[in-house]
Amino acid sequence: MAPSISVVFPMWNEEAYVLRAVTAAREALRRAAPDHEIILVNDASTDRTGEMADALAREDPKIKVVHHAQNRKLGATLRSGYAIATKDSFVSSLISSPRAISRRRSRNSSRDWKPSASIRFCSASPVREK
Repeated sequence: MAPSISVVFPMWNEEAYVLRAVTAAREALRRAAPDHEIILVNDASTDRTGEMADALAREDPKIKVVHHAQNRKLGATLRSGYAIATKDSFVSSLISSPRAISRRRSRNSSRDWKPSASIRFCSASPVREK
């Protein structure tokens, strides 16, 4: 039986990357877990991130959006997403922007880093307790 998965994306000023990240997640989830949802948590972005997240949710019933009125930082943003997750398992996903990848590249110049948007899966845990 295929897994039931909630993917939580914490977002702060990610307008340049949110569409690519959600598109990549949709594609992966269609193949791996047809029973899925994508939760976008807008952490008081000052760009068009929230507006773009809402547009994605209007197009796809598997996408939910949470908006924070003030920036609550990563931990609280993840907790907001987990709180509305309805699937059996969840995956937290961070959007890595070219800026973040460039910072990593400068710390470790021996690697051949290419700036691009990507998804980094950082945890997977059961949502429901028995």
